[in-house]
Amino acid sequence: MGVVLSAAVLLLVGSGPFVHHTAAAWFVVCVAMAYSIVVLRHPSWEVEGRWPAAVITALDASLASGIVAFSGAAQSLAVSILFLVIVAAASRLSFLSTLGVSLLLGGSYVTIALVVDAGNVSVHDRFLSGMWWALYLLFTGALGSGLVLLNEHAERARGLAQAETIAARIVADEERDLRARLKAAYDAQETGLRVILHEFRTPVTSLGALVRDLSHEDDCGEARSVSTRRALLTAHVEHLSAMLNALADVAASRRPAFSTGHLRVVNVHEFVLMAADAAGLPRERLRLIVSPGNAHAQLDAQLVRRVVTNLLENASRHGRDEPVGVIANLAGASLSLEIVDRGPGIPLDRAVELTAKFAQAGQERGTAGLGLWIVDQIIQALNGTIDFQEAAGGGLAVRVTLPVRTLAGRPPTQSPHP
Repeated sequence: MGVVLSAAVLLLVGSGPFVHHTAAAWFVVCVAMAYSIVVLRHPSWEVEGRWPAAVITALDASLASGIVAFSGAAQSLAVSILFLVIVAAASRLSFLSTLGVSLLLGGSYVTIALVVDAGNVSVHDRFLSGMWWALYLLFTGALGSGLVLLNEHAERARGLAQAETIAARIVADEERDLRARLKAAYDAQETGLRVILHEFRTPVTSLGALVRDLSHEDDCGEARSVSTRRALLTAHVEHLSAMLNALADVAASRRPAFSTGHLRVVNVHEFVLMAADAAGLPRERLRLIVSPGNAHAQLDAQLVRRVVTNLLENASRHGRDEPVGVIANLAGASLSLEIVDRGPGIPLDRAVELTAKFAQAGQERGTAGLGLWIVDQIIQALNGTIDFQEAAGGGLAVRVTLPVRTLAGRPPTQSPHP
């Protein structure tokens, strides 16, 4: 609407070549104003598909060319409107389509410059002016479309990065939820075991008393008394057998199964960075060294990520806000990961205790004691090893070694998601 109003002002204040076709120019301006009002009321037309965008671009170009033709042609100041048409087309159409519009609009302007309002201007000058502006229209179309493509590419890359970060956070939330549910389940099992142990005392005590009584029973004792005692013995044995079966069920459910075999190729450097994000460890606190630099390995990404995330969470929590070091080394069919924190550390003779169920190195509660146990269970399922050492300069160093599948030759192409 602003462009149409500017054309109207040009007709009102213009003189000489700008007012040779006043009636036709005002007609085109009025049609263009009505068209701009319609498009303003229906802005979604420009993004509903390729054909509506093409139709709107064609109408823009036709009305702009009409204003140029009837307001001075080759000498019209309204030629600048054609560049605005190209910029608008670049935002709606593809790169090649915008170049096509630029060529057609440039050719239309050359024709207008040669045919309309010749006046005292030579054909050579009109042709030169037309070709000059047509060339700039083509440059504008190429530049505008290129910038739009770059912006779209940047938006797609940003969207992919955000989606990957959200996915990693979802996995971390699921992991935390799993640990919370595991803790609740194990607390319930612990309570159940204590109840069963308490219930064992009564039948065992009663059985002991009955056995002692029967061992001193005289052969002439009353048959009814002996029969009653034997029935009581049988009842107690059945009760104990039932409780043993219950204990067996509890024992079978205390070790969760970690399914393996879901392998995929990962870039080790990016893999550790994503695990750090999932663990809530800021990038500025992470000191990561990967050898070789572009190491790729085929492994069970879901389980290994749980291992690395748990270890990084522990290092971040106990590290006194100091940097956390990660040294990843891929050698042959083995991947070693060493996580180093600058916390208080622990005596090495207590290191093995850390992977026991509900073991704690500090006073923190909640899910404390489950993380390293889960890590140990997963590493065992993956046929790996875990080792604890004192870190140089203080702190704890946890080394995990896992068998992986290396890739012969060039590593496969992977989408870089930081």
